[in-house]
Amino acid sequence: MKAGGRGEEPEVSAAEEAVVINLGCRKYHRGQLCIDLYPADPRVIKADAVEWLNMQPEGSIPSIYSKNLIEHLPDPNSFFRAAYRALRPMGLLHVITDNAEFMPFYAPVWLRHTGLGAHARNEYALDHCQSIHYCIFTKLHLRNHAEKAGFRAVKVRRMPQWAFARLELIAYK
Repeated sequence: MKAGGRGEEPEVSAAEEAVVINLGCRKYHRGQLCIDLYPADPRVIKADAVEWLNMQPEGSIPSIYSKNLIEHLPDPNSFFRAAYRALRPMGLLHVITDNAEFMPFYAPVWLRHTGLGAHARNEYALDHCQSIHYCIFTKLHLRNHAEKAGFRAVKVRRMPQWAFARLELIAYK
């Protein structure tokens, strides 16, 4: 295993990579334990992500994946702390969220299913399971939250797949 200091990634076994807790996951994904407050699939566990993490034994989860969840949490730092506590040593946290630097999110008009104006209109939240946005993040915000919770080897990048509208955080316990 690598030393795992700031900027270094610890090696994770293939067995650990195969188990993924997917938080903020409305639809079931094969090979993943999916948890969402508003599931669209009966195989998804209906639960608050932070509460569910806090109920897990400390150090019991090998990896956590979350896409488009943390911007809907009133206290994102509680998510990072709960994830850190629940992850095994060298556990992986993989988060995808909205990028606050993506200016089309703030357009004064909202065009459904485009992201244009998504953070400027309440209609956007009401169109997505009554789930409002509490926060939006920059690379620095994500790094600060992860490091404050204790994560190391934190990497944050803008994702080119969505014209840089999303950020991706990879962090290890």
